Amino acid sequence: MWLDVLITGIVVLFHTAGVLCALQAILISRTPQAAIGWTLGLVLFPYFALPLFAIFGGSTFRGYKLAGHTDDPALIDVLEKARAALLPHASDLTEKYRDSAYLAERLTHLPITSGNQADLLIDGAETFAAVGKAIDEAQKYLLVQFFIVRDDELGRDIQQRLLAASARGVRVHMLIDQVGSRQLPAAYRETLREGGVQVRCYRVGRQPARAGQLTLVRQRTA
Repeated sequence: MWLDVLITGIVVLFHTAGVLCALQAILISRTPQAAIGWTLGLVLFPYFALPLFAIFGGSTFRGYKLAGHTDDPALIDVLEKARAALLPHASDLTEKYRDSAYLAERLTHLPITSGNQADLLIDGAETFAAVGKAIDEAQKYLLVQFFIVRDDELGRDIQQRLLAASARGVRVHMLIDQVGSRQLPAAYRETLREGGVQVRCYRVGRQPARAGQLTLVRQRTA
């Protein structure tokens, strides 16, 4: 009798935990596919899905440090100077977007500014043509950020454009992801540095328990 009660209690506990974790997965998943996958697994097969969710499914948001929320004096100084430089250009958005502007300012400690422009780029060819044009036309500084950089035809084209920009006196800063670009040869970065390009890698700081966390990305081909 007591064994039946124990088994029933364990089953109820697993399914309850599965439902609660499924609700959390909906809130923290980065893609709809991940949210649906975790939800179905946690609700229907909690005995297998719960251990996997504990290892791979946690939120990565804790690994980020929001701008302004730091004890680093150097970073605080940079942020204060950036805020002072942006304040004269601050924009008062319409009532429709005022709440979003307020949230962004609270998170970043930087004001919403006017004088910005965004262009919709449809595909890879159009995107990298625009990137190359922007690099070639830069006059003072370039801030370049990529998740994945490869030492292929496209990667070498970007490299040569950055080197040419640096050679004509443009301050070039390049930021790449340490995980996404892990196969990039060190010689690629060294060539940029020798040409005056400041190259840095970034990686989201993670807790030891999240070191094996996976992010599933769906790629679409033309």
